[in-house]
Amino acid sequence: MGRDVTLAALAEQKVQELAHTDSLTGLPNRNRFLGKLGAMLARSRRREGSFAVCFIDLDGFKSINDSLGHDAGDELLRQMALRLRGALRETDLIARLGGDEFVALIEETSGVAHLARVGQKMLDTIGASLQLQGSDYLVTGSLGIAQYPLDGEDAATLLKQADSAMYQAKDRGKNNLQFYTAELATESARLSALEAELRMALQRDELTLYYQPKIDLASGRLCGVEALVRWLHPERGLVPPVDCVGLAEERGLSEPLGRWVPRLPASSCATGSPPGLPTVPVAVNLSARQVGSDSLVNDVQQALPEFDLAATDLEVELTESALMTDPKHAGDVLHQVAAMGVALSIDDFGTGYSSLSYLKRFPARLVKIDRAFVDGLPDDGDDLAITRAVIAMAHSLKLTVVAEGVETQAQLQVLRQLGCDQVQGYLLGRPMPTSELDGQLLALATPG
Repeated sequence: MGRDVTLAALAEQKVQELAHTDSLTGLPNRNRFLGKLGAMLARSRRREGSFAVCFIDLDGFKSINDSLGHDAGDELLRQMALRLRGALRETDLIARLGGDEFVALIEETSGVAHLARVGQKMLDTIGASLQLQGSDYLVTGSLGIAQYPLDGEDAATLLKQADSAMYQAKDRGKNNLQFYTAELATESARLSALEAELRMALQRDELTLYYQPKIDLASGRLCGVEALVRWLHPERGLVPPVDCVGLAEERGLSEPLGRWVPRLPASSCATGSPPGLPTVPVAVNLSARQVGSDSLVNDVQQALPEFDLAATDLEVELTESALMTDPKHAGDVLHQVAAMGVALSIDDFGTGYSSLSYLKRFPARLVKIDRAFVDGLPDDGDDLAITRAVIAMAHSLKLTVVAEGVETQAQLQVLRQLGCDQVQGYLLGRPMPTSELDGQLLALATPG
């Protein structure tokens, strides 16, 4: 009889454990987290203590899950669960709410500085490269923090505020942490309203492109342009690019926006300028989501003949971080695009992996030195050394080097001395509408 009671008790205990454990990662699930949060609230009220709720969302998970399959996505989540558990103290709790969302309870906090260190430790451990199906991948995290009792005195409010802070972290470029503030809530509401308007703008054709010239340093002539999205709002006027492009990327609008972008520069080059003007390559920026989409190759294939555009007149630009979100899939897609004759440019070079082993995976023809390094020229020794190294490495692979963000004659001079091939920036020309670009094309067609 006693043995039967013991077995029944053990069985009941096992049932309770399963009901409060995430079956994929072994972490506490939502039920257990909410129970622990309730207990911590009661204890903190009695003792007038404090604690924090951290909401964590993985950046780039959907792209990997879609391209590599759910088994790889599940393995990624298991690895991230282990990393997050290892980044916290035994007294803290990390749980998986579902999908790629995790939440942590940080007990007995000693203030904002302590929470910032804990949050950054979690982001650092998430951001380390990981292996999936024999290849290296990069996933980052966005993290929001809400504090008890400062930001809320009940479970629902604290979770809501932490979630709001997490979305603010995504809106500010991902791979960072944000603390909840009342100002943040106001900003979040503003961005939500802006998102709704941007969705309508896509339908009402309120978006347009401006073109920033690229200059060949050897000849001093226009050698290409970069197409930059601009939103001409009927009431606000020209919406800042950071609001337009960054918001589209974060709120799931980058794919419909991206399918629109390759056509507009193609249309402008083919039909937007007066007959007889020369054409120059147009560079179009793509996001990680666009490269992860199955429609990119088809979109480019359709755009070229539709606007009678030569493939050599189109370049696609991606950042290092976008490439490394899912390098295998990105490599497959970009090799198909390159096979058409479209050039690939790697943007923000020098800020990520910047190694030959990663660079050789992709059919790049150009690399762009990040403006952060150009800003320090010619006086910052580190920026000078990095710029020189990037130019030397790219030239060893027979790649064209473009420096962006050139704003002074001193920067231009040192880039010329280092052998940089092309430059762009406000010193050479600000982003301009097609009507102003025609003047530059006319100058290019004029002898001498």
